[in-house]
Amino acid sequence: MNMTEALKKAIKESGLSHNEIERISGVNRLTIARFINGTTTLRLDKADDLMKFFGLKLVKSKKGRSK
Repeated sequence: MNMTEALKKAIKESGLSHNEIERISGVNRLTIARFINGTTTLRLDKADDLMKFFGLKLVKSKKGRSK
């Protein structure tokens, strides 16, 4: 699973509204909605904020890029 998939899954499975995620993580709710809908990608700093919020981290793959 790549970072985009992991973040989208975490957002959807959290049960939190975009407003709640914005209030706690600081990432704008419209940015979250557009990301979930595939309208936009996240800037790295916003992706990092969300990953920290959901307790996710990047792990280097031993085989290189995952499919």
